[in-house]
Amino acid sequence: TPMEQAIVGLLCERGSASRQDILRALYPERKAPPAPKIIDVVVCRCRRKLASAGVSIECKWGWGFAMPDASRERVREISGGKVART
Repeated sequence: TPMEQAIVGLLCERGSASRQDILRALYPERKAPPAPKIIDVVVCRCRRKLASAGVSIECKWGWGFAMPDASRERVREISGGKVART
């Protein structure tokens, strides 16, 4: 989904991001973005879809998420170097 692409793209680009950073990236125009828990749900779906490709997303408890360097490289390989982020 576009939201999954945006989160994976952000993590691939930056390596890590707080839940608030992700919400700001997804909803830049909204004054009251949805509950931060939605990010956990979308990341869970991303993990499930990317696990078979050897990509992992780690939880940084109480802060946000991180994608290890090896996983970031794998996402770039899979996407042909084109990681979409909105």
